Amino acid sequence: MKWMKQFSRLSLCMLLAMVMAVTPMVSAAAEFTQPKTSAPPEMVQPFGLYDGYTYLESSLIVLGNNDNGTITITAVTTAKQSVDEIGAIFQLQRWTGTSWVDSGSETKLKLENTDFFYDFVNRSATTGYYYRAKISHYVKHGSKTEQVTETTGSILKS
Repeated sequence: MKWMKQFSRLSLCMLLAMVMAVTPMVSAAAEFTQPKTSAPPEMVQPFGLYDGYTYLESSLIVLGNNDNGTITITAVTTAKQSVDEIGAIFQLQRWTGTSWVDSGSETKLKLENTDFFYDFVNRSATTGYYYRAKISHYVKHGSKTEQVTETTGSILKS
């Protein structure tokens, strides 16, 4: 039965990864937006598996470019067993042309007494700038906290 649960989680993560791969194509199909800065270097970590942790199992981030002046950041965090707290800290970042800076405040969302976290936030974004998400996935169980921080690839806000 445990293998079915892991297969279901992996299937969900793979589905979200496919959505993430299609999102830039959908954005590119929209009218071209002139960038206000040079393009940032690509450093992508949208999916992680964590063998070296006691509780933290995997993570996934999806970044979506919406038509209403916002960007959606979706995060999935999984634990190897039910934990006291599991969640993610969401932060949108904007490319200045030379570095990434935080855009808006961070948001911490969590669940308790479960092994699976899935949630999203919408953030305002300015057309013509490149954005990425920085997510800290974490689990707490007893006195132990495990946390990893990942970033997505960038998207040009259209």
